[in-house]
Amino acid sequence: MHTLIKTLPLLVLFAAAPVLAAPDEPAKPAAPAAPPAWVYPRDITSAGRRLSLHEPVVLLYDPADTEVALRFPVTVTDALGRITYGVIDATGTVHLDVASRLFRADEVAVGKSAFPGLADPDAKSTQAGLAEVFPKSMLFRIELLTARPAGKAAVAPESPKFATQPPAIFVRNKPAVLLQTDGEPLLLDIESFPVQYLANSASDVFRDAKADVWYFLLDGGWMQSKALAGPWEPLKGALPTTLSQLKDDHPRGHIRRYVPGTPEFSRRGSVAPMSAQQPPEVIVTDKPSELVLLKGDPLFMLVPGVKLMVVANTESDLFFHPKTAAYYLLVSGRWFSADELDGPWKETFGALPEELAKVPRDHVRGHVAWCVPGTPEAGEACAQAALEEHAGFSKGTIVEVKYEGKGPNVVAVEGDLKMATNTDDDVFVVGTTFYVCQRGVWYRSDDGRSPWKPVVELPPALRAIPPGSGAYQDNAVRPHPDAGELSVFGTTSGYYGVFPWKGSPVHGTGWPRRGMLRNANWYPAPRSYGENRWYDPITGVFQPRTVRYQADGTALADEWSPYTASYGRVDIYGSRYDQGGRRMFHVGSEDGKIDTAVARPDVYALWFSYVKTREGMKPEELPLGDRRGETAPTEARLAADETGKVWRLSAAGVEGFEGGKWAAAKPAPEVQAWLETEARIDARPAQWKTWRALRAAPLPVNPTVTPRK
Repeated sequence: MHTLIKTLPLLVLFAAAPVLAAPDEPAKPAAPAAPPAWVYPRDITSAGRRLSLHEPVVLLYDPADTEVALRFPVTVTDALGRITYGVIDATGTVHLDVASRLFRADEVAVGKSAFPGLADPDAKSTQAGLAEVFPKSMLFRIELLTARPAGKAAVAPESPKFATQPPAIFVRNKPAVLLQTDGEPLLLDIESFPVQYLANSASDVFRDAKADVWYFLLDGGWMQSKALAGPWEPLKGALPTTLSQLKDDHPRGHIRRYVPGTPEFSRRGSVAPMSAQQPPEVIVTDKPSELVLLKGDPLFMLVPGVKLMVVANTESDLFFHPKTAAYYLLVSGRWFSADELDGPWKETFGALPEELAKVPRDHVRGHVAWCVPGTPEAGEACAQAALEEHAGFSKGTIVEVKYEGKGPNVVAVEGDLKMATNTDDDVFVVGTTFYVCQRGVWYRSDDGRSPWKPVVELPPALRAIPPGSGAYQDNAVRPHPDAGELSVFGTTSGYYGVFPWKGSPVHGTGWPRRGMLRNANWYPAPRSYGENRWYDPITGVFQPRTVRYQADGTALADEWSPYTASYGRVDIYGSRYDQGGRRMFHVGSEDGKIDTAVARPDVYALWFSYVKTREGMKPEELPLGDRRGETAPTEARLAADETGKVWRLSAAGVEGFEGGKWAAAKPAPEVQAWLETEARIDARPAQWKTWRALRAAPLPVNPTVTPRK
């Protein structure tokens, strides 16, 4: 096979209608819109003085708890307009809205305060009125919890034993698709028809048993072959008539949109036929694999200010490091390197060039900073992955577990832990008690069949499920003490496949696990590879490569993905409900359209009316807000110490307020760190706006395509 060369063949440098006033009246200026509730400063009044509360620093927060300690810098303005500064400490109860990147603090109680710029009588009178006027409920940016310098050590547990074996990595400089099967191909008969379908694949593949011809739906067109392994070519003639009679509730019923003669095909409209001159290469694999697509031979673009090059004509996070003459590829949060694009690729976690940490955050590949250990962003991502979201369930919630056969078949996993193998749910046995983790809740049963009851406390074995078990994500689900008539459960991002590992987030455990066939349906196991996933710092999860942000901040996925050779995408990592059983990848059912909307996963939304509270609030109170239109603050951020001394970070550097004026000063290290952290967070709205635009732009094309053997 011809090797895509690592030398640099081409270096590319990129640099509502207004209301009209009456003619005899002057037009009144529109009142400025009130800032969102999480934008600071916010004003209160105590003892005749205006106290402007600036965004606080979080002094103490445990992700496993709901209590938070806050420190607010305060601007004090008296009736004559004279300004001084101070500090107010407070505590509150946290309610998370991770999807909106906000949290609410309720039951806010004022603690210590200090106003060194006021005379003692004035300071005491101001302090005396705080308890009455201080807000009892406040909104904040979630970065106050995840980016605080003091919080990093609290979310750095020992790294679990994840697999480091790289997937098979296919690099192509011409159109190609990756047709993946979950282990050995499994064909199932279509009832009443002489046609079979490939059950353990996201791709839509059929076999006409009578003619011994295979058919593959590829981006709206059809390919055919005499064997699954190929070679594949554009369809010649007509499809088997039986495909037009496939029921719409079949696991592959969505293909009716692409089969001539069906009503769904007529509603969809005409589509240009697939070119017979250069159909895409079909790569067939039954092992964990990733596809890297280049538009021609590599185009290298200098990363501004860094001795690093990005391969510009690919969607993948692919870099070339001139100093070591090596390629670096980031997929599912893991870094792999190779001397040649055709490999061999090796895992390089912990031995990365320092230049990767310096990629500008507004660069088209700026999101990789969240997956470089040692960067502030990587620490922030790990902290966010530790945040626990809660839901309260009615104790009448019904949990049903179905087995294939008469009862559970149980095998040993590790120590006292056993697991049932003939159900699509994660059913465990500890001692003589059965437990099931289903859609983010834990329930128990005496025999695995009798009524399931909510779990209040897990046995130790279920708090340490091993990574290679295929159910490691269930460690992210935790029962809490009952809240009155409600059973309460919490999940972290681990249930969605996001795990802190060696200082940055990764997707999945790296261990390959095959899915299972149950009742003529294929249920995929959680997987780490196969969708070219990238870490999305906005949602805090790993998105398939086909997800892109729009100018307004919303995200959409392409209907078709060459990386999985399929329509749709996996819904929730580790949850087979609504993912397996009906179809391996989620497809919207309304009008047969593919669901392309993208948001942070929410497993508790799958329980619908059974959920009575979210974060101790009514479910309808969420979302807490929308930060998509966020802009940088117009005033300098402040930080304060417990004495009430205040600092700010200006263009001149760090300044402290003393003697009635601002002057250069050196604060305590934790104050300096927080000022720098706030500046980094405040820069994101502008950075992400540029980043979104760059990622939405068409990829450059290299007309040079080196022939491959």
